[in-house]
Amino acid sequence: MRKIGRWKQESHALSLARHRAQSGTERLVTSAAWTKANATLPTWRLRADDLPERFYERAKELGLYRP
Repeated sequence: MRKIGRWKQESHALSLARHRAQSGTERLVTSAAWTKANATLPTWRLRADDLPERFYERAKELGLYRP
């Protein structure tokens, strides 16, 4: 889990750096393109079976997670 966390942190840092390198106009154009591209996708709501508690319970049972 820690490795995944580090990889996500690195990925987010790269994305944020790219975002900050863009001008305001470029950010708006990118945002408009994403909005248009994703307009037909369903809006997913958090479902009860998507909650992470069961995942962590199972990881604890297996000795893979220590809070």
